[in-house]
Amino acid sequence: MYLKATFRPEYRPEEPNPEDKKELPNENTWVFDEYNKLRECVTKIIEPLDKYILTYNKYQKEYDFDPEKEMLQYENPENWPDVEQLRASIVFH
Repeated sequence: MYLKATFRPEYRPEEPNPEDKKELPNENTWVFDEYNKLRECVTKIIEPLDKYILTYNKYQKEYDFDPEKEMLQYENPENWPDVEQLRASIVFH
C-alpha cells in the first residue's frame, strides 16, 4: 500500500500531448498554480504596507534613541543636568 502526497513542483509541469492517449496530466499541476496565485496575492498586499512603513520615517530619531548611552553621561555627578533640562528630555522622549 502506498500513500500519495501532493507537492509543489519546481516548475509548472507540461500539459500532456492530446495526441497521445496514454499520457496522463501531472497531478501536482494544480498545486503549482495555486501556489503562484497565493504568492501574487501576498505580493499585492505587501506593496501598500511598504508605503505605510514610510510614514514612520519621521520617528527615526526616536528609534535610534539608546537609553544606555543616554544614562552614561549621568555617571559623573559633576555633569548632571539641571532639573528643567532633564524634564524637557523626558517629555521629548
